[in-house]
Amino acid sequence: MDGAADRIGIIGAGRLGAMLARAFARFRPGETLHLATRDAGVAAALATALPPVRLLAARELAGACDLVLLAIPPQTYRAVIRAIAPDLRPGAILVSLTNGIGLEALAHETTAPIVKVIPTMAHAEGRGIALVIAGPGAAPAHVERVRACFSAIATPVVIADADSRAASNIAGSALAFVARFAEGLVDAHTERLTGIAPAALTAMMAETLIAVGTLAQAGHSFADIVATTATPGGVTEAGLAVLDAPLPALAATMVDATYARQRAMQTQQT
Repeated sequence: MDGAADRIGIIGAGRLGAMLARAFARFRPGETLHLATRDAGVAAALATALPPVRLLAARELAGACDLVLLAIPPQTYRAVIRAIAPDLRPGAILVSLTNGIGLEALAHETTAPIVKVIPTMAHAEGRGIALVIAGPGAAPAHVERVRACFSAIATPVVIADADSRAASNIAGSALAFVARFAEGLVDAHTERLTGIAPAALTAMMAETLIAVGTLAQAGHSFADIVATTATPGGVTEAGLAVLDAPLPALAATMVDATYARQRAMQTQQT
């Protein structure tokens, strides 16, 4: 069975589950999306906004779907998997959507193949990288089915679990890191504006971020972009000098913090 034919089910309708539901409804039109959530209000709202949604209890969803996506808090994973495991349809794949619990810990609760996907909010617009990782019991064919499914809403990249934190920092967390820096840079200019509206400055920043991505995808390295933009002795170089001084240590400290936090989260769920 290929990814286009797989029936998708999402357990959980918080920010992540709702975003994925909307993305799949938008970019895989005409398909029925199965959704399980305890929040009746959220369920009703999504069912109204997304007509292809079929609301089911978690165990019913497990028996109806080929790909069961777990959009729930990491601390609930093991209990939910334990509850739905007997009802999973033959050939179904469990899709973990978190780095907060190790894949091996999930294998204690089910014999079904497990594939991890690390999604981002960029999928709401059909953009961004979805990291795809083989878990316990997952053969290449299982990974390919999940990869094919997410290719409708993202650019899936298959990686090893050992690289999941590094790749997640760049493909996922960097959305927040870059957005926070962009927000700070815009805010630092707001009080200096005389005729430009702050919203216009934000729109300029958005286009600049898109331009950086477009240039990088066209083969220009980040170093090339910096060198070409910053004239020696010029204004941009003066700003870069301020940024470059703390940047290596700051970036290393940020990365260390993400690795430490992931280790702590996974240890708590062991």
